[in-house]
Amino acid sequence: MKRFALLLASAAFASPAMAADVIAPEPPAPAPVAIQPVAPTITWTGLSLGVQAGATFGHNGDASFSSSNDPTLYNGNVGGDDTGNFIGGANIGYDYQFQNNVVLGAVADFNYINRKKDTSYTTPNGAEFSAQNKLNYLGTARARLGYAMDNILVYGTGGLAYGSVKNSVSTPSTTTGDFAGYTFSTDNEKKSVGYTAGAGVDVMATQNLSFGVEYLYTNLGKNTQTVTGTNGVNNVSFNSNSNKDLDFHTVWAKAAYHFN
Repeated sequence: MKRFALLLASAAFASPAMAADVIAPEPPAPAPVAIQPVAPTITWTGLSLGVQAGATFGHNGDASFSSSNDPTLYNGNVGGDDTGNFIGGANIGYDYQFQNNVVLGAVADFNYINRKKDTSYTTPNGAEFSAQNKLNYLGTARARLGYAMDNILVYGTGGLAYGSVKNSVSTPSTTTGDFAGYTFSTDNEKKSVGYTAGAGVDVMATQNLSFGVEYLYTNLGKNTQTVTGTNGVNNVSFNSNSNKDLDFHTVWAKAAYHFN
């Protein structure tokens, strides 16, 4: 009986130790999953500030010389020399991109422009008239409508154009020749308003910085500069840029920062 009791006691103490030996170890914790950052989506919506620079080209129009008292002697057309092609300035704009990737916006720019036209006419007896028309600055206020292909925007644009034209003229000596006894006066238009239209391509190089190229046709309307002379009996006049509009083409490169 005593032996049986000892065996039971020994089994009671041994069972917990054996049970501990057969418990399986806990599995290791799973490795953390790396979260990939989501690339930002390009959007054209927002305010932008930028600069532009390029060149202008195209003919400003012919000049004419006429005499009210003797059309057969003093009438004629005169070709002019267009010089100065640089244009550059700054712009501000706002665009809104719709869910279908259509982009609607507005832009205003102001530019220094170095463009002038020199004309001259010499009468058969050697009296010379000359005039210069210089465009001092050019500004535009335009709408633009385009389509965005991710970071590329193709658009058309058009709106108001305005500028300041400085007119200067020299007249022949009135002591001898055809215009002895004549006195001359000038009539200058200093402000010009017209329209501009064109197209362009912008590329968003980063989330906020874009570069582009734009073409514009600008027409500032008639820029008539008239010089009149009289000797009290007969009248003559010299007109510069009276037959055609003051128009030209512009191609420039652009860069802008977008607050989007």
